[in-house]
This record gives sequence, C-alpha cells and structure tokens, in this order.
Amino acid sequence: MLGLVNNKFVIGREEFYPFSAEMHYFRVNKRYWSVCFERIRRAGFRVISTYVPWNLHESELGSFDFIGPTDPRKDILVFLELAREFGFKIILRPGPWIGAEWKNGGLPDFVLRDKEATAKSPGGEEVSAHNTVGVSAGKVPCYLHPVYLAHIKRYFSALVEAIQNYIYPKGPVFLIQIDNYADFGGSTGIFEADYSHLVSKELYPQFLQEKYQSITNLNKNYRKNFRSFTELEPPRRLTLRKPEDLLKYFDWMDFKEWSSASYISRLRERLESLGVGSMFSTNVRLDFPTSAKLLGEQKVLVGADLSWPRDLPRLTRQLRYMKTNLSFPWASSFSSGKAADDPETESRYRPTDLKTSRRLLTASLSAGLKGLNYYMFVERDHWYGAPLGSDGEVRSNYELAKNLNFTLERMQFESLRSLAQVGVASYRPYLRYSHLEASAGGGAASRRRRPFGYLKELVDTTFSDICGGLSSLHFDYGVPDFDFPESFDDFRLVFVPVGEFMDSDTQQFLIELARQGKIIVLVGLLPKLDEKMRSGGLLSEKLGLKTKPGRRPASIEAYGERFPALTFGEISKKRGGAKVIAREKTHLLGVSKKVGKGEIYLFTFDVAPMLNPQKTIFFHNLLVENKIATPVGCSDPAVQIVVQAGPKTVVIYLLGPEAGEEGSTAGTRKLIITLDCKMLGITAARVRLIDLLGEGKIITSSKELSSGLLLEIENGDSRIYLANKK
Repeated sequence: MLGLVNNKFVIGREEFYPFSAEMHYFRVNKRYWSVCFERIRRAGFRVISTYVPWNLHESELGSFDFIGPTDPRKDILVFLELAREFGFKIILRPGPWIGAEWKNGGLPDFVLRDKEATAKSPGGEEVSAHNTVGVSAGKVPCYLHPVYLAHIKRYFSALVEAIQNYIYPKGPVFLIQIDNYADFGGSTGIFEADYSHLVSKELYPQFLQEKYQSITNLNKNYRKNFRSFTELEPPRRLTLRKPEDLLKYFDWMDFKEWSSASYISRLRERLESLGVGSMFSTNVRLDFPTSAKLLGEQKVLVGADLSWPRDLPRLTRQLRYMKTNLSFPWASSFSSGKAADDPETESRYRPTDLKTSRRLLTASLSAGLKGLNYYMFVERDHWYGAPLGSDGEVRSNYELAKNLNFTLERMQFESLRSLAQVGVASYRPYLRYSHLEASAGGGAASRRRRPFGYLKELVDTTFSDICGGLSSLHFDYGVPDFDFPESFDDFRLVFVPVGEFMDSDTQQFLIELARQGKIIVLVGLLPKLDEKMRSGGLLSEKLGLKTKPGRRPASIEAYGERFPALTFGEISKKRGGAKVIAREKTHLLGVSKKVGKGEIYLFTFDVAPMLNPQKTIFFHNLLVENKIATPVGCSDPAVQIVVQAGPKTVVIYLLGPEAGEEGSTAGTRKLIITLDCKMLGITAARVRLIDLLGEGKIITSSKELSSGLLLEIENGDSRIYLANKK
C-alpha cells in the first residue's frame, strides 16, 4: 500500500511521520554522505528529500549522465543506493524547474535557446525568472509549449530509466515532486506572464471557447460584439471602469490557474506512462492566487514553501487556510536557515539563531501544519544556518529537530486537532480583486476611481486584522474557503467578507449555513450583483436589507461601547425587522437577524479590534453573545497561545512577541495562562507540562491550570508543552 492515512505516509506495511530532511547529493562531497546520513538518522528522520538538477545530468542535448564517471556530483545512483542501505525513504524533486539557488533553476541552456518556447511579457519580451542569491535564474519557459514538453519527455524518460529500480515498489523513492511552484519563475503579478504566441493566439482563445461554448454567450457576458474567439487577447493592464470589465480579468486568472494545473497534470501523466507508481506532489507559493482545489484534482499533494517570514501573523493565516481546506497541510520546504550570495559574510551580519528557528516551528505547528521537510538540513553553497554542515558537523539547531522527531509519537501528533469555533472565510473572487489591484499599482485615489475599490482594504486589512484580534483574545480560528463547502463544518461562527458582487451559489450557501444553526457575521456591503455582474442580490432579498457604499471615519456605538472605525457604507433604515447592533447617530451600521436555527449579522464598518480597548470589548462581546468559547486564556494579549487536543494528549503552544512588535523589547515577560480542563478533557489531578523543545517540565494540577498558572517567556521565544489528559 502507498498513500496518506491519518496524516502519515503509509509505504507498504510501514507508517512514517511526514517529517523529512533535505540533502542535495550534488552539493555534498561523496565522502561525507555516510556521516550525514548517520546523523540525519540519529536525529529521528526516516525520510530524506533531494532535488535533481536537470542541467547537471543533461549538460548537452541528449547526453545524460546519472553515474558521474568524471563528475561525482552526478552520481545519483550511488546516493539512492546508500540511502536505501541506511533505511531511508526518499522524496525526489526532479523539477523540471527546481529553483534552489541553482543556475536556470535547473533548466539546461539549450532548452531556453528556443525563444518560441519561452514565456513572454505583455510587451513581447522574454520573461526572466526572479533571480535568487548568487545565481542567474534564467528565462521562464512557456509551460505548455510542445517544444518544452518534448524536452521534458526526453529528460523524464532518461531519469526514470536510470533510477527505475529505486522507485516504489522496487525502491525507496515513494514521492516525486513535480516542478517547483509553476508560478512563471516567481512572476506572480497578474500581468507579468505569459503572453507568448501560443498562449495569446491559441490556448487562451481555446480556453474561452470551452468555457462559453459560443461567441454569443461570451458577448452576452462581456457586453461586447466580438465575431470570434480569436479576436480576444489576454488583458495586459488593469483598465477597470465598469463592473462587467472584471469578467475578462477573472477569465485571465482562471486561465493562468488552468494552465499551471494542466502543466502539472501533463508531467504526472508522463511519469505514470513510464511506469512510475509513486505518489506525486507539487509546491505552491502561499501568496500566489493558485487554486488549491484545481491542483488537488490533479491527483497530487499540494505543499507550501515556508521561509523565515517578516510577517509571521500573515504566514500563520496562510497555514490555517491550508489546515482548514487541505486534507494534508504540509510544508514541502520548511527553511532551516537562509539563502545567501555570500553565506560566510551573511552569517556574521545576519546570523540565524535557535530562538528564531524555534519560533517559526512553533508558529507553524500551532497553525495546524501536519508535516514538513527541513530545507536545508545539510548545508550547501548559497546557504547557511542548516542543522548539519556539508561535512556532517552538528550545528546548534540540530537538537531542535531531533527533540521534535522523538516526541511526535508521545504527542500523538497525527491526531492533534484544533478546537477553534471561529472561521474567517476566504472568498477567492475578492482575493483575486485584491491581487489585481496590487498588480495595477497606484494608491487609494486610483482604487476609488474603480468599482469595488474598497475590496482590497476589506480583504488585506480588515480581515487580516480580524485574525489578529482573535489571536490577541486567544481564540484559535480557521480559514474556510467557499471552494470547499465542507471546510465550514467545524465552525459555529464565521466572519465573511461581503462586497457588491458575489455569486448566487455562495449567497444561497450562506443562507443555508445560517438555517442550519451557524452564526454568520457579514462585514462590508451586501451584494447586489452576481458573478456575471448582473442583478443578483439574494442575500439582500432574504434579509430584507440594503446597503449603500460610503467610505468615511465614524464614531460608532455598539454593545454600550463607543469607538472610532472606518465605514464601508451604511444600512438602509428599512431594516426588515433586524435587531440594531451598531450605529452612528442616525446612521445604521450593524444589525442582526434570525435565520432558521442560526443568525446573520451585518456590519458595514471595520470590526477588527485594532488594539482599541472599546472596540476590543465590542468584538469580544460579539463572540460571548454567541457562546463562542476558547479553552485557553493568557494575561498578556501580546503573547499568542494555542492549544490542540488529541485522544490522550493536549499540546500548548506559546509565542512571545518579537522585540519591537507591539512595543515589546528584549527581556522576559511574566504571564498567567489558564486552561479549561473540562473542555480539553484533562481529568488528571496531577499534570506534568513537558517542554518538547527544551528539557524542562512543570509539575502542576488541573485545578491550578483552571485558575491560573504563572509562566515566564522571553520576547521572541516560544514554547511547546505536552500534557496527558489522564
């Protein structure tokens, strides 16, 4: 058997925690392979991962070398054989594009010489991949060009022929990652790529024809008079004057997602046709508007790249999205160090440290990550801060990974679940709109001239700050997506962004959720248009409410509190029997209405607390009024605390704020934490809190945990504590 069962890899009759160590055979001297393998195994790893650089193994067209008689870096066969002898299972990442601070991202020069097979900018120039440190990333290929695909076919055929005895079920290679991001070489802007002749003149018109079936249907939606699909070209810049203008941009984004998913699908099908029976995965950038649903339909696991972030709250929101919507939230690249042009110099002036590594790990696991690949676990060129040196030397963060690996079973890690009752919904059309605005540039004045200009602020600011407000009040949350209706099942209360357009199915779905007993908190303006930008105000009709836009500061009264906030608009005074929650003088800004077994709230202002005491009380009252509970508490709002529970264990994650974050400085913070032992199922009178990333433990009791336990944590540091329920 080969697959994923209960967040573990099942290979044959064995189970493996999805925690792996990355080591690049082509960047580590052969004489150190054994010592590195031994120390990786000693750290508790049973799975290793490696890239395969195409341009190393096919330096000249048609001339392949996988054994390295003159260049030992190419000897992948000995690497795989030695890994098998050490008992490792292997994740192989053959690209074609690998990135990895390697020339051309692994693509051979001769593949990129054919300009017809490279991606083009809106102006027709070849698109260069975003250079990483120390190397030239080269040009971006046109993913679906037959010349490029033919090169890949030859490469995959040669690779599989060379390593076929090492691929499952014959050998240890059980998972193959297809490409790395497929995001046009890091060109994540909507108008950066690809405008090649194949895309603009053939694939895009064909895509539109398949979607609309006839030019009459397209013209009806676009409000245009095209004679054929061949007249249509991809949009090259944002010129948004009327609501219906959005349709062509959404179609272009649909096409880009389709083309990336189709490319991944073709590579998977090619490998399968060669007899490869392994599992497959692909990597995505969390900040790129890729359809996880579309990729998931390609029979591949979807992994994410987690590097050391400047914005940790944003990263944890993105991870919660993965946890809520994907069956297996996995970091296929989890940075254990940093890329650098000159690692020796960089390590002196911007050193990595154990505290930062521990904080990234704690934040990621607390957000629901269920597996990760330590990238890089073994040091190599253009990299520093790895747990092992390229000669196998043990570094400071080696013990961090080792400690976690050897506690996974005690934690019952695979069975840990969030107890979050709150969801902060993601609606992809609004995310797309925000991405369009970011690609177009310009400031607030430019957005005001466009329809729905408030959506970028609603998505990027209000809803990110709602997540921050929940964290400061120590409520865990998930991020359900309307593309995955089942992702709403576990939440009792859901914050939902609403703007003046929304597809009818989503509006009906929100009504049904309320009827079933959910609390739906709408923030923004009620839709009056559907996905085709035609009249479609189902929510407005069902609630008997209307809103009108109006962006302005207001002094709002709600739940006995008064606080300042920016409005998106206001609610009509004909409120259809709804209960008034918030107002500014005669302006109606917040109401609620019973719908079936549940309730729908509508707020036309920014409800996020934003560290305002009165607004925080309002926000907290909204949760309390609806009996939303959190099993943890903390005396310090700047310290994040998250708890997860399994059948027999409870795990507590603590993250102190970094120096400078929310006014914090270097030093130690004293805090009191509380746990609702009944809610968590802790029945033991005597409780041991074991520090999983350190060596300490705290002897306490369920009574003390319920009333308050005094702890200390340094700013910028983190803790993971394990407690048994009985």
